[in-house]
Amino acid sequence: MGWRQEFQKYQTFGLRDGMQILDLGCGPGFVTAHLLAALPSATVTALDIDADLLGYARMVELVT
Repeated sequence: MGWRQEFQKYQTFGLRDGMQILDLGCGPGFVTAHLLAALPSATVTALDIDADLLGYARMVELVT
């Protein structure tokens, strides 16, 4: 499924701008980055067990 379709599903389930979102198993931050772009007033927290993937996400300024 592409991002557009995935995001529409999230909205169907109630995802709205301004929410506090937890992205568990974020990997390199692909979904996190899209959520931040699509929901500018939301707070997105990204977590992953793999420190290298979190490091990559931080390197491209997806996760602080």
